[in-house]
Amino acid sequence: MQIPIEVGQPVVNITVQLAPGDSLGVDAKEAAARFGIGETTLYKLRRQEPDFPSYTIGKAVRFLIPDLYVWFQTHPQTVME
Repeated sequence: MQIPIEVGQPVVNITVQLAPGDSLGVDAKEAAARFGIGETTLYKLRRQEPDFPSYTIGKAVRFLIPDLYVWFQTHPQTVME
């Protein structure tokens, strides 16, 4: 007798609260400084990771701080590689 077992994906809940006056979307320099990585690493992640959160507005690349917090929390080993 076989009993089917369903295994679901774990749900990750992350709450991000910005300080008053903090920008929601920032450029690469600010994003890199905020997360303690170099701009080169940030652009490398943007190129190599299909789900890395970045947005292009015209020719400008922007990063939403809450999206980056979530991405770094769910991909902790990616930056260390």
